[in-house]
Amino acid sequence: MAVKTLVLGPLATNCYIYTDDKTGKMAVVDPAFQCAQLLSLKPDYIFITHAHADHIMAAASLKALSGAKVVCTKAEAVRMQSSRDSLYDAIGIYSDEFVPVDADVIVCDGDEILVGDTAFKIMQTPGHTDGSVCFITDGIIFSGDTMFCGSCGRTDFPSGNLQQMLESFRRLFALEGDYTVYSGHGEATTLSVERKTNPLVRLI
Repeated sequence: MAVKTLVLGPLATNCYIYTDDKTGKMAVVDPAFQCAQLLSLKPDYIFITHAHADHIMAAASLKALSGAKVVCTKAEAVRMQSSRDSLYDAIGIYSDEFVPVDADVIVCDGDEILVGDTAFKIMQTPGHTDGSVCFITDGIIFSGDTMFCGSCGRTDFPSGNLQQMLESFRRLFALEGDYTVYSGHGEATTLSVERKTNPLVRLI
């Protein structure tokens, strides 16, 4: 398996390109902002961890160009239809550029999506938004804005909730073994490091 990171847009959002080694099948996680390198790809899936504008600004274009299926939860599918559901609309970021995106695959907690020979399990992790999810496979978590290195996504935005975030952290920490955590912003981390050092540990 191969993971490539693109840091895109004015909020330095991480967009990840996952490729299955055996089959070459590809998923793009959170297509944050339009760029030539991203839009030249032909992914099979577009994974949306949550639908804040800085995570989906290239989703409509990438879907149209590649035919990829957009995967998200029901709550985020609704959110992708209007930038007004994004905190960024309130401060004018992206308002003139937002293009609604239709979801193709609605997922729930425990569902699996196959990317080639790789099975990604869906874990619903509300807290940053009510429909946030992590995409999890062997040794890898794409966490969106749920878990950051040494932190978590804000819970004071619309549909955010601190108690839900704490429960999401409990579930992630309960996973067996270690994982590389690819977050929506900032550097990658590991679950073992976050279990020991993340400030939310003392609240759980």
